[in-house]
Amino acid sequence: MRASKIAAIASAISLLLAALYFFIPKSAVLRIATEPVEGEIYVDGELFGKGTAEVTLPLGSHTVSFGGYPEYNSPEPIEVELKQEGSTVVGTYARQTGVLIIENMTPLKMPGVTAGLIALHYGKIYLNGTAIGEGQICKTIETGVYVVSFEDVPGFATPPEKIVVVRNASSETITAIYVPKFQNVSVAIAKQLIESDRSLQIVDVRSPDEYKAGHVEGAINMPLATLKQRMSELDVERSVLILIYCASGMGSVLGAGILHAAGFNVYHMDGGIIDWVGAGYPLVKEG
Repeated sequence: MRASKIAAIASAISLLLAALYFFIPKSAVLRIATEPVEGEIYVDGELFGKGTAEVTLPLGSHTVSFGGYPEYNSPEPIEVELKQEGSTVVGTYARQTGVLIIENMTPLKMPGVTAGLIALHYGKIYLNGTAIGEGQICKTIETGVYVVSFEDVPGFATPPEKIVVVRNASSETITAIYVPKFQNVSVAIAKQLIESDRSLQIVDVRSPDEYKAGHVEGAINMPLATLKQRMSELDVERSVLILIYCASGMGSVLGAGILHAAGFNVYHMDGGIIDWVGAGYPLVKEG
């Protein structure tokens, strides 16, 4: 009698467990959204919607992937282990970007090398009318069409606006040439000018210490930072013809532009004092 009761209870429990097995859910809800745009949503390769979706799926592993969207990179596929409590997945679309490289250049001879295009590192650069830096720019920006324009620099012809298309995962390079309105001359030509025209005024835009250590005979020391304020010291009754130099030419080329814009007839000495000394020409020392 006791054994039969135990068998009956075991049988009842088995029936209950079997019933529970059939009633226990074998699926759950997978909630999916995309941001900041409404992209296509795929689950295990099947399209289920766009932007948001709620999908009832069997428990277990599933792959959520996302369709393309203009000007955006699609999210990477997401592997989901779906359990009875359900799950939520968000696919984030990132704007496509590219690299924009912009350089401001001017024809200039550096010491010991031939003339060529040398980075000026001067003059503001504008992207769609907004200033983004000076001289040289390397910037990661969203894909699209942009207008690149350039600041007016005294004594130089301003480069024209340029239209640039920035594409996804690529780089675009723009070189803007600031053509000088004054004359670049070699140290040999500069020496000839000094010797042939006694009315020529010579301007040294280096620091006072550099000037004292050795300068071209007859040169006036007007450091570049003070040049605009001290231009009135130049003798326009004597001559508006100016020869300007610095150590290498990188600073004096800007000074040449300032003086040209003020109405002087300017010769800029390419290569500066370094090439002057290299050519064996004399310097005057003070102190």
